[in-house]
Amino acid sequence: MVERNSDQLFSCKFCSEETKQNVCIANCIGCKNLFCFVHLIQHRQELTNEFDQLIKQYTDMTEKLFNQLKINQHLEYIDKWEYEIIELIHQHTKDVKEKILCIFNVCQSELKRRHKNLGKELNEKRDLNALAESDLKELSQQMEQLDKDVQNINKVLNQISINELNQIVNKYNESAKPTGKRFHFYKNIFMNIVFFFYCHEEKLIKWNYLREIRLDSTYGHMAANNQQIFLGWKNRIVIYNIDGTQCDETRLESVEKYGELCDLILY
Repeated sequence: MVERNSDQLFSCKFCSEETKQNVCIANCIGCKNLFCFVHLIQHRQELTNEFDQLIKQYTDMTEKLFNQLKINQHLEYIDKWEYEIIELIHQHTKDVKEKILCIFNVCQSELKRRHKNLGKELNEKRDLNALAESDLKELSQQMEQLDKDVQNINKVLNQISINELNQIVNKYNESAKPTGKRFHFYKNIFMNIVFFFYCHEEKLIKWNYLREIRLDSTYGHMAANNQQIFLGWKNRIVIYNIDGTQCDETRLESVEKYGELCDLILY
């Protein structure tokens, strides 16, 4: 029994039952199997064939491997990104300049109007020689406020410029999305206009596009659309175009009869 088991242990893996008596001459250190002379040669040939196939795969891979590795496409992507960023910055700064200029024109026009009216009132008081202490106080306050508002415009425009330029990151993120027509730029022009020249406490009040701000009757009322800016207070409404030129003006004949104009604005 022991001898039979020993024979089976040293039998060639691929020999049939009839040829199990073939002498095993070697064992493979790789697969650990025993082989007779015939099957040893066959086994080695199979290994050789597999290795040759591996060599062929390596050769084929070598031919196309480095053809797939291209640096140009990455450099082109970087160049494209650089170009788009530069163009975006140019367009953004252009938009900011247009916005600042629009705000400046509106504010300057209104400040000039107030300055002219103040000078007219001073001349009238002097010509009529009808001056009371209350008149002096009121005129003095108007002059101080006008001077303060003129000085304040640079602070306001500087702050708006900083805020707008800092939006370049958001603008870059949005550049990948579909963009609207230039209307959307003008639509947003008014989003950071500061209604400052009636705020005697120097409170910077921001307002949104097509959203009115109802201040009290002393300070007035402001609104806008994509083409015009609306200013209303006491018994007067002035509409400015987007370039800062005055478009229209309306006054109430009797504040006592109709109430102040700001109180008549519907919400």
